[in-house]
Amino acid sequence: MEMTGEKTLKEIELHLQEIMRTIEDISSSTEVIYNTNLKFSGEIEEINKILENMFAKIQLFVEAAGTIVDRVSSSRITLEKTTSTLEKIVSYYKALLSSSEKALKGFEELETMGTRIFELLERLESINKTSLSTARNAEIKAYHAGEGGKGFEIVARELGEFTKKSIALVEDIMETIKTLKEESILVREHFKKFEEPIQKLEKGVASLNDGIEYIKESFKSIEEYSKLVGEEGEKQDRMRAELQRFTGELSTLSQKLLLNSSRANFITGQKITMGEILSFLFEQLRNTSGNETLEGIAKKKFVAHLVILSSLIDIIITELSSIDVSKMRQSLKLKDIDRLKEIIVRQENLSKEIASYADEAIGAAKQLGENLEKMEEMNKSLLEKIEEIDKSLQRVIEGFNQLKKQGRNTVSATENLRILSLYAKLEAVRAEDENLLVIVEQMAELSSQFKSASREIEDFVKGIKESIFSTNEGISEMGAYVGETGKNLLQSEQLLSEAEEGISYITSISNELIDTINQQKEITDSFLGTITRISSEMESNIRIYSDLQSGLREEKGEVGALTSLLPFREFHIPEKTFTLYLNSDGDPINLDPAYIGDATSNFFVNQLYRGLFEFGFSARVYATLPEFVKISENGRRISIRLKRGIKAHNGSLITAEDVVFSFKRVMNSPNAVFFEAVDDIKVIDNFTFEISLKYPYIPLFSNLATIAGSIIPQDAGNLDLHPIGIGPYRFVEWQKGKEFRLERFSEYTGGSGYADEIVIKIIPDNDEVIERFKAGELDIVSLGLSSIPKLEKDPELKARMIRVNSLDIQYFGFCFNKIDETPFKDVRVRRAMSYMIDREKYLEILYMGHGIPAKGLFPPGLDTYNPSLRGYEYNPEKARELLREAGYPDGLPDKYYLDISSSKVNIRRAEVLADQFKQFGINLEIRTRPWGEFLDFVHRGEAIMFLLGWNTDNGDPDNFLFPLFHSKSIGEGGNSTYYSNPEVDRLIELGMQELNPQRRIEIYREAERKILEDAPMIFLSHKYDIYLVQDDIMGFKPNPISHGTHYEHVYKEL
Repeated sequence: MEMTGEKTLKEIELHLQEIMRTIEDISSSTEVIYNTNLKFSGEIEEINKILENMFAKIQLFVEAAGTIVDRVSSSRITLEKTTSTLEKIVSYYKALLSSSEKALKGFEELETMGTRIFELLERLESINKTSLSTARNAEIKAYHAGEGGKGFEIVARELGEFTKKSIALVEDIMETIKTLKEESILVREHFKKFEEPIQKLEKGVASLNDGIEYIKESFKSIEEYSKLVGEEGEKQDRMRAELQRFTGELSTLSQKLLLNSSRANFITGQKITMGEILSFLFEQLRNTSGNETLEGIAKKKFVAHLVILSSLIDIIITELSSIDVSKMRQSLKLKDIDRLKEIIVRQENLSKEIASYADEAIGAAKQLGENLEKMEEMNKSLLEKIEEIDKSLQRVIEGFNQLKKQGRNTVSATENLRILSLYAKLEAVRAEDENLLVIVEQMAELSSQFKSASREIEDFVKGIKESIFSTNEGISEMGAYVGETGKNLLQSEQLLSEAEEGISYITSISNELIDTINQQKEITDSFLGTITRISSEMESNIRIYSDLQSGLREEKGEVGALTSLLPFREFHIPEKTFTLYLNSDGDPINLDPAYIGDATSNFFVNQLYRGLFEFGFSARVYATLPEFVKISENGRRISIRLKRGIKAHNGSLITAEDVVFSFKRVMNSPNAVFFEAVDDIKVIDNFTFEISLKYPYIPLFSNLATIAGSIIPQDAGNLDLHPIGIGPYRFVEWQKGKEFRLERFSEYTGGSGYADEIVIKIIPDNDEVIERFKAGELDIVSLGLSSIPKLEKDPELKARMIRVNSLDIQYFGFCFNKIDETPFKDVRVRRAMSYMIDREKYLEILYMGHGIPAKGLFPPGLDTYNPSLRGYEYNPEKARELLREAGYPDGLPDKYYLDISSSKVNIRRAEVLADQFKQFGINLEIRTRPWGEFLDFVHRGEAIMFLLGWNTDNGDPDNFLFPLFHSKSIGEGGNSTYYSNPEVDRLIELGMQELNPQRRIEIYREAERKILEDAPMIFLSHKYDIYLVQDDIMGFKPNPISHGTHYEHVYKEL
């Protein structure tokens, strides 16, 4: 076979350098796309928030405009009530004037009648004097008449008595009349005092009416402008539908940008990975040049990966061509934004007009309020005057009643005088005395005059009765009017206060409207500025996409040229090269990829199974089997076309049917978590299939690179008895407890492995492993951190040691399926136990300090790792405080089992932890089982407490959260604590669906915080992976991903 000469190697190197340059350029460009798309997405989401704020402001505006219209209408009704009340006040005052005039006239009449009655009373007084004289004469005449005048003498005496009484009556009447006259004058004087306040009140009412009219006019203007504002608000509200449609488009655009960002990140990862692998393989090609045994394998590997790179370039070109940046840029245009700005300006002007009129109206309303207060004071004063008049009038009425009674007495006296005159006449006739007859005639005349005077008094009483009672009625009316006016003034004040409150509210809302409009203007300007800037930056992205495609075509040419230098037919693969010896501390539990859930089993099948994608030398993956990958615009449909000629270990050709078969069987197994985002998988044609997702989920490609994503032929049979895959090595035999043997599969897509056999020796004891390594029986060994002290003491071993940070978590678990009847049900006890662990001391005792104390779930190296998280730092005081709160001041009452696997390392770990717990009164009994039995026991939820660890399968944080803590993963799925928290489930699912990486980190960190609060586990440490490698072993690059180490690239110097 012709060896690869120095000249050829130089040419290969030059082409490879050019390819690496293009890979670097393309990676830089895709990184720019990734970052700018992330930025665009974030800014577009901010725009959406701005628009949502705009919607809220529009809604506020529409509601405020409606409120103004309603309040104007309500205030107008209030003002109309106020006007009506004021009109009543005016009518009452007019009636009051009429009543006061009527009452005043009555008293003037009373005064005139009083003058006349005094004249009459003076006449009566004269009559009484005459009557008294007549009575004396009659008595003298009767005496002289002798025996015949005896009867007349009696009459004469009666006449004398009558006269005395009449004189007293007249004096009383005169006194009453005098009092009536005095009170009448007083009442009239009171009425005279009404004139000025009533005139003032009349003017006040006129002023009130003017004010009300002014406010009503202002309200008409406010109402008109409010209606216009409402109309503009309705226009803006109608525009909201357009804006909401636009926000919907922006949300879609944001998702597209995030999806494109994820695509760009995925492309970058694949390109970087391919660059690393090609550089690595070229070094192997250079190092094996001239080596007849290994050079052909190195060439085949190199060319196989060039073919993979060529397919990857085609996939990336197809992917980039499906991204229409121009269309995305076009979706940033909003047609009606200018119309929106015009509406906002009109709204601002109208709102200012409303505010202006409302300010004027509020000023007028305040003035009205002051006037009403003054009127109320005047009304109170008027009411006091009426009360004074009423008191005087009541005294007049009392005098009138007295006069009325006295008038009746006068009538009675007149009748008595008439009867007495008749008796006198009879006695005079009987006495036949002319002198007595003269007296009789005088008495008759006197009776006639008294009767006439009595009638005049009666007529006077009747006359003043009407005046007095009319005046009383007038005063009562006045009191009622003034009282009603007071009520109406109070009601007017209340109504005006309501109107003023309404106007103030309108002013407030108008000002709010103006503020809202100003905010809308700012929002619109900000929105337009952001849109313009993003649109401009997208223009430069279009150029980047174009340059990318040109660079990829250039790279494709270089790959073709490089491939031509290493024609495939020259490759010679020797049947025998060397056997690579590895180690494991136990047997695998499962060999079927659908059921493998532990790191040990994963290690054994590492080289047996491969999927559509593979891990490089880190958590990044690259496509190995697809020749075409097309992601739909919404990211929820992925079409994949397989390369032809992919063979399984049993010779079967792999088709789309095999892929769909492989995935669907996993979807119905404990490893279904890896396909949680998958809705359906279907065959399109012999080599094409389509994956439908529930939501866009870019980490799916990483999941397809895990053991769960392994492709197996449909005719594989029982994989636990005889595993069949498509990996670089195939199964030969498994001697349980001794060794697991594999042989090279020369038809592996990625090129043959260097070793013709890989033998994994099963050795539980680390000390034995070290000794056998030193004896040269093992080529690469994996050791636990417990071996560190021994390695550190041996310089030769230390020189061969490789330490790699592991993406893992080592933990102490509580099983919620078993703790209900124990103190561990109380979260305070679990938290206390977390505070009891001195993690630094724990690592020092076990591993001489090698390892990282765990503060939370995520290890350093994951983007979700939170360096500021404090977690449960060692705090004995806090631990004891929590135990006291839980009711265990002296520790827990019983002894409890701690279940572990039976390895020496785990026993030592358990002893160190048990010692630390014992210091706080918690006694644990360590119970061991072989690894497989232990794992089954824990998965069934039978252990109260247990020690386990978890290594990532794909380098994604959801591979820690979903298997360990989601309710769907309870049991064999990885959730051995049987922990279930709906909020944690929700956050995990939310994070899986989130395309924005920063937000995804925040969601997962929030889930981590909630898990820490519930304390279903005590997070102990993150370990290092420790390897010893013989000096003649080359190409070993350990990967922190459990399925990621490529032993097919390992060779031995021969």
